[in-house]
Amino acid sequence: MTNMLTDGGTSNYSYNVINLPAASNGDPITLNLTGKGTMIGDNTGSSELLYSLTPVTKGNSLTEADLTNFVTADQITDWSKVRAVLLKSNKLTNGAVINAYIPFTVSGMQDGKESVDYDL
Repeated sequence: MTNMLTDGGTSNYSYNVINLPAASNGDPITLNLTGKGTMIGDNTGSSELLYSLTPVTKGNSLTEADLTNFVTADQITDWSKVRAVLLKSNKLTNGAVINAYIPFTVSGMQDGKESVDYDL
């Protein structure tokens, strides 16, 4: 996951949300987290990774109210139950880049598949 500001100005916030695929939802694979993610880049001190046990079902224009199910890593007791990840960055300046690396395993491939392509 990456939050990046390239428009020449500043941003008071940047949110990046991904839902993790699950074969039980019709996705070709199940992606399970194995632990908390790490961040590298500019101004990681004002950024955080948050996790939700339920996927985000709303499309564009998320608000703070849509993100109330997200919690910090210390509140997760079973990483395989996480279904969405949020990279939340506060004040970013021009050219700032924050990358999040999230450890995971892939399982639950649909029957008969040896490999699949899946974009998050």
